[in-house]
Amino acid sequence: MKTAEFEKLQLSNTVLANDYVLEHTKYDYLFFKIPAEDYGMTETVALTMDVVSETAVIALNEYLNHRTMRISGRDVVVRFDIAECESGENTLAFKGQIHVKRIDFITGGNGGEASETAEVPHLPPSADPVHAAARFLLNAQIQGPGKSPFHGSCYAIYDYTNGCHRMPCWLWSDAPIVSAMLKLVQENVYPDMNASFERLALDIGKAFLRNQITDPSDEVYGAFVSRHRYYGKTARSFDRLLGPNDTSFTVKWAMLPLYEHTRDETYLHASKIALDWVEHIIDTQPFVPSHYYFEEKAWENKAFVDTGFNVEGFAAYDSLTGGSSYDAVIRFCMDRFIGQFRLDNGYYGQNYTPGSGVDDRLFTRGHAWVLEGLAACCSANGDDKYVAEALALSEKMIENQNADGSWNYLLGYYAPDPAVKAGSGICEKTIPIFAYLFLELYAMTGRKQLLDSADRALAWCEASMSDEAGSGYGGIAGASLASGITGLPFLKVATGYANAFYLLAKLKRRGIR
Repeated sequence: MKTAEFEKLQLSNTVLANDYVLEHTKYDYLFFKIPAEDYGMTETVALTMDVVSETAVIALNEYLNHRTMRISGRDVVVRFDIAECESGENTLAFKGQIHVKRIDFITGGNGGEASETAEVPHLPPSADPVHAAARFLLNAQIQGPGKSPFHGSCYAIYDYTNGCHRMPCWLWSDAPIVSAMLKLVQENVYPDMNASFERLALDIGKAFLRNQITDPSDEVYGAFVSRHRYYGKTARSFDRLLGPNDTSFTVKWAMLPLYEHTRDETYLHASKIALDWVEHIIDTQPFVPSHYYFEEKAWENKAFVDTGFNVEGFAAYDSLTGGSSYDAVIRFCMDRFIGQFRLDNGYYGQNYTPGSGVDDRLFTRGHAWVLEGLAACCSANGDDKYVAEALALSEKMIENQNADGSWNYLLGYYAPDPAVKAGSGICEKTIPIFAYLFLELYAMTGRKQLLDSADRALAWCEASMSDEAGSGYGGIAGASLASGITGLPFLKVATGYANAFYLLAKLKRRGIR
């Protein structure tokens, strides 16, 4: 038998022969982790690689260091300061063809910033699921590097399959964590942890403020950067995305609760300029696009079903200030959304494109987002048509709830399909948000089936909390076609979003007799 090292037989699929080719080649990506236990002791990360395409361009976590490097040759060693790296997931973007052979963590006397987690007795989550869920969120905070625009916020997911935190650049989903932390403080659930809860809420608030567009001359003045995405474009390895829906969501779940808690006018001002921008988009666009690409200064020509909760920031602002200045925009925005996204059978499609309308993909969590908008309308004006629509949609979702209290990632296409539901997996984020919204609607309507469904959902969340020691402890774990956020099919993960809405629902449930 004859054997050979694979890299000696690997075929080159591209040669980046000149600057023109380099400029017009799209980025590809490799993801690797720096274990949390190594991050704090590491000074430099060294990657040893072969460049198969003669020349390559690489960028590590480009949102941190904003630089690219051109490399060539075999056994090339590229070094990165730990301040250019993340604890957990790191993204190596590249143009060309490379083969990473080794990663070395070089220690030094002035290592990186260690993640600090308190030593607490290990109890099964079932002993106190609220405490376990809160611990998961505290452990998800991004402690370093300090130069990160997301420092102080939270990793979006914990990946049990790979044993690390991931997605440090998905900021918008941190908003309900702020509400959950402040609610724990307000209700004094764990007095000895109030300082930690408050600190996390304030740190996330600071991260949001750092990522708000505050130049009055900018066309998106007032918007919050919601996340960074890796689209494989030619000019850069990432895009900053802003969305009216995510901006309104941030106002509702983070900015206004922080203002109520601190009475710091900074948060109220941030909320007002954010909502002014969202209102401008609603008034001037024939539909509300989901994404604005900041580097390209361009709108995406379609909308996602999460634009259904565009109205909730306005409703929360009016409720806080005791006015009704946004009532007209709330009604106009929700009515137009319903007209564009609602199917003739009462379900809602996932994607709207001008000219062709809405598709028939029934994204389960998308229906929760519609319900989120409808609940905001009910709270803002109590109009019977929004109450009726919210109850009709809730009934459909309860019909599709699994016996164990969960929901699947997809329901089907146009109509629910058992094969699609089973094949798409369980969505851990869908379950607690429905629990919260059903409890909110129960408080408005007294419909018992809403309370019963919410109880089943909360029971599923508690049964699904991870007992794994370390940073993943207490996370509500699930696996689906798009585990976590997106692009990780059927990895077992937990999200801050799910844990936050579980806490909000659980605390709301405690107030219902």
